[in-house]
Amino acid sequence: MTASMIFNLPVKFKQKKDIVIASCPILDVVTQGETVDEARKNIKEAVTLFVLSCIDDGTLEAVLKECGFTTTKMLSKRSVKTETISVLIPFTIKSNSPAVCHA
Repeated sequence: MTASMIFNLPVKFKQKKDIVIASCPILDVVTQGETVDEARKNIKEAVTLFVLSCIDDGTLEAVLKECGFTTTKMLSKRSVKTETISVLIPFTIKSNSPAVCHA
């Protein structure tokens, strides 16, 4: 069985000479590219790898809490001055029994 999560995260882009630095401050993930489009693609990939490594290590919940994430019952729209990216995180759920969500 496969599942996925979508993270909508704030990112910042900064031009430095001939490269564009892309950062996701909330997760402390940074990468670069030659253009804004390449930097955007690279930050999505870097965030995906970061989250997948946390899932593999069993530390995702702890890492997200450390980064300031909290659980909410209702999503609120708030004004963010930085651009946001949507990152699809695919993962596989390994189970011998039929899928049951205990959320």
